[in-house]
Amino acid sequence: MGREPTAERRIEILETAVSLFLSQGYLRTSMQDVAETASVSKATLYQIFESKEGLGTEAVSLLTMRMLERVEAAAERNHPFSQDLLKQSIQIRMEQFAQRSRLTEEILFSIEEGQKEQYLLPLVQNSLRIARCFTRVIMRTFGLGSELMAGELTFVLNGLLREYMAVNGEEGLKLEEDAVCDLIIDCLEAVMERRRDKERMITPQQMRTFQETLDGEVSSIYPNLRKMQLRKALKGAIRDYEQSGDLSCLREASALIDKLKQMEEK
Repeated sequence: MGREPTAERRIEILETAVSLFLSQGYLRTSMQDVAETASVSKATLYQIFESKEGLGTEAVSLLTMRMLERVEAAAERNHPFSQDLLKQSIQIRMEQFAQRSRLTEEILFSIEEGQKEQYLLPLVQNSLRIARCFTRVIMRTFGLGSELMAGELTFVLNGLLREYMAVNGEEGLKLEEDAVCDLIIDCLEAVMERRRDKERMITPQQMRTFQETLDGEVSSIYPNLRKMQLRKALKGAIRDYEQSGDLSCLREASALIDKLKQMEEK
C-alpha cells in the first residue's frame, strides 16, 4: 500500500481530471487517461477516488468551488453591493456554464440506477451552493429583506442563464455577453417589482429543506482548496511587495495570514 496522497496532490489529480473531462468529454475519458496524464498508477487513482463516478462528482465540485470563490472574492472587494457586482458575478458564473452542465449531465447518464443515490447528493449540493451564493448576492444588491423573494429571483436567473447558453450554442449565433448580463439584471428588477406584494413561490418549509440538504454533507475538498488558494494569494502579495515596495501588499498579506490562521483553528 502506498502512502495516502496529500490534499494538494489530490486536488492536482482532480485538476487533471477536470481538464480532460472538459477537453474530450467525460464519457470519452477513461480512468487510465487520467492516471497517465496525472503521472499516477491506475491502482492509486482507484485507491483515492474508488470509481470514475466518484472522480467525476468531485471534479464538478472543484469547478463549482472555483467559481464560487471568485464570486466571494469579488464580493469582498466591493462594498456596498451594487448592480456592477451582480453583473460581475453573473459573468463569472457564465464562464464554463455549459461545460459544467454538460459534465454533470454526462455523469448522471453514466451512473447505473442502483448507484444514483450515492452520487446524486453531491451533484445536487453543488447546484444548491450556487443557488445560495446568488440568493445572497441578489439580496444585498437589491436590498431585499426576504430570502424567499431573492430565491425566486435566483430561480429566474437560472432559467435565463440556461436559455442564454442554449441560444448561444447555436452555430453561427454568438450573443454579446455584456448586453446579455444587462438584460438579465433588467429582467430581475422587473420581476422583483411585479412580484413584490404577491404570494411567494418558495415556501419557508422549502427553504428549510434547501438548507438541510445543503448542510447535510459539506464537500471534503473545499477547506483544502480554500487553503491552497489563500497560500497562492499570500505568495502573490509578498512577491508584489518585493517588486513594488507597496505597503498595501503587506496589509493584504497580513489579512491572508489571519484567514489561514482562522481556518487552521477550526
